[in-house]
Amino acid sequence: MFCVYEEKSISHQTESHIRQFRESRNGHLAPMFRDNRAIIEIDANERYIVRNDSGEVYFIGQGYDEAIKRIGHAEPAASIEVMKDGKHYTGAQYKQDTAPTVFLVAYSVNSSNGVLFVGMDAKKGNQHLGSWQFIGNENEVSAEIREIVEEMGERDNTAIRYAWRDIEELADLKGANLNVGKLDFTAVRARARNLKARIINETTKSAEKETTKQAKKSKVKLKDGKFDVMSLYRIN
Repeated sequence: MFCVYEEKSISHQTESHIRQFRESRNGHLAPMFRDNRAIIEIDANERYIVRNDSGEVYFIGQGYDEAIKRIGHAEPAASIEVMKDGKHYTGAQYKQDTAPTVFLVAYSVNSSNGVLFVGMDAKKGNQHLGSWQFIGNENEVSAEIREIVEEMGERDNTAIRYAWRDIEELADLKGANLNVGKLDFTAVRARARNLKARIINETTKSAEKETTKQAKKSKVKLKDGKFDVMSLYRIN
């Protein structure tokens, strides 16, 4: 049995929380977590139990972030160990292992024919899984994206996030209920725009080259101000 107190700092009439500590019956003061080691044990009912290494339970909640906040309130400098299904993780390892696989998709559309120029990135926590580019109509692009998502994603732990608009055919893959935090679409937007610019530029150059080629073929040559019949009728 012990009592729990809060250590606070007061400066310029402003009070701020520092940490908690406990006091035993004989007046001995000690930190909440011995050796600064906090344990989050996740049981079969998905309860998040915060305890110390001797088994004393300080908190029982329903989420990882909630448990982390409780540990931080008790001792901001505590190291965190997570136990689930017989496995042991550091806090960073657990977040990486349970992070959703997220696909970031950005478009640039050719307004004249509806062709999509698509950039896509995949990530899981801090790990970058790959980058892709697609060109085609919506059905073609959605089929290619679906194949990659189904191959690389995890059941109930995958999300697709769109920078501009959704591909309707992939509505069942969006994972709208997953909390994936703030995402940076800068790279995939740039990839989609650059892909569009490159393809249009190459197409334009190719068309111009073909036009010039045809013009040369149909040009009538003159010799001394007269038609060159051999050239006009392509007679060899």
